[in-house]
Amino acid sequence: MISTERLAARILVGLAVITVCAGHPLRAQPAGHKMGRTPVTIVYEVLPLAGPKMHETHYYRSDGSYALSVLIEGDTKAPPTSVVDLATKRNFLKDPATNLFDEFPLTQREYDSHRHTALSCEATIRSHSSETCDPVGNDEVLGYRVQKITMLVGGKRPGVFESLLAPALDFVPLVHYDKRDGKMRTVRRAISIKVGEPAESVFALPSNFRKVEDSSEFISAMEVARGRGVPYTADSQQKFDQAQREKKTRSEIHKVQ
Repeated sequence: MISTERLAARILVGLAVITVCAGHPLRAQPAGHKMGRTPVTIVYEVLPLAGPKMHETHYYRSDGSYALSVLIEGDTKAPPTSVVDLATKRNFLKDPATNLFDEFPLTQREYDSHRHTALSCEATIRSHSSETCDPVGNDEVLGYRVQKITMLVGGKRPGVFESLLAPALDFVPLVHYDKRDGKMRTVRRAISIKVGEPAESVFALPSNFRKVEDSSEFISAMEVARGRGVPYTADSQQKFDQAQREKKTRSEIHKVQ
């Protein structure tokens, strides 16, 4: 059984929590980037170290809007979807199984980052510089030529992460590898690619959906609708918060020892 925290984290993978200030001028286009992107829908098979297999569907619109749905193996209900809609300047999480949604604030910086896409593998590298780009010959994933980006990781399990990026799809990653512990493991692999604007319904927020007052209510209802977790109440939230504080305290004590 996957925990509520891990499920929520997976659903929000790749999403910025973004707000736009009305009338705020757009930043200049960053070097090595262009405005807009290739519209495409990509389905990935995700193989976590623990827990069930998942399928992620990533939706990209030409204006930079983005949505993500996550279906956990064994679930029979339609998955929840996180949406960053640049046309309406909204960022929300909706669940068709509960008719609930949660909305998040937006920053101008994140709004701008969705509007711009990289023109090269090097332009995707973040500032911490543990990443490098390498050509990989004629390698293809689902018919798309790819380039490799490598990231060194430290900590208790040092090693290497590798991603294969597709230049024809604005350098979106199609495969992620985890090469820690001296082994090569596929973490995420694209299994379907459909070029073209995603359906409008993916980004729409139905009028009969209710906005939750607390994000914990959304997550709890999402879990209960799929046969996991317990119904949200103020008491259950207090118990969860207390358990998290105790877990943090134990972790800090362990570090000191």
